Amino acid sequence: MIKKLSLYLALIASAVTGCSDRDDGFREFNSKPSIQIVKSQADTVALVNSFTDSIRYYSDTTTYYNVRLRMGDADENLYRCQVLIDSGRIEAYYKGDVMTNPSLRVDQEFVDLSLIPRQVGKNNITFRLEDKFNEISEAKLSLFVFDNLLPIADFQESVSNPDIHEYTFDASASYDQDSNFGGEIVAYEWNINGFKFTTPEPNVKHVFGQGGTYTIQLRVMDNNEAFSQVIEKRISI
Repeated sequence: MIKKLSLYLALIASAVTGCSDRDDGFREFNSKPSIQIVKSQADTVALVNSFTDSIRYYSDTTTYYNVRLRMGDADENLYRCQVLIDSGRIEAYYKGDVMTNPSLRVDQEFVDLSLIPRQVGKNNITFRLEDKFNEISEAKLSLFVFDNLLPIADFQESVSNPDIHEYTFDASASYDQDSNFGGEIVAYEWNINGFKFTTPEPNVKHVFGQGGTYTIQLRVMDNNEAFSQVIEKRISI
């Protein structure tokens, strides 16, 4: 009886050792998985392992940042894909639902996610893909979230009627720094030698009663009711 029990235990030990050896053998020939961020711009598509981008944050509406991932494994040994928020405050949504579990299904080549920033500043996200042999690949997204960028004021002056000392002030070179995200200039606030007025148009005319040196100031306001810095010029007539 003792001999039979010893033989049985020896067979079990041999089987366990054999499985371990087979796993080690498979691991030697295992290919590392791959994960990339799909970057689309115009008519070109690129696969990148790291990407930096920016997005404007609106406190009164939900701001989405969409990202597409490509996952692959030549040996088809994928185990899991995790969405890890390294810094910042971001909520990840998959197929319209918030991800309470940071793991994604790995039986798909492409994954579309929506990221919702909950604060301004830098947000770093790691997409980590792991196979059954603990081989890991990562793709990293650095997302800078900003609230509102101030507009920039600029203007040029020109003589439109020298007989009456009439000048044209053209502020069309002024711009909103976040115009790509819906920002625009909505008002031009002038101060022409103490005479202050505001207009929605960038061009104004002014007649100076006599010769002399005059101070012209301008600041512009964007559609977030934020003002630029005041710029000032002196002209001699």
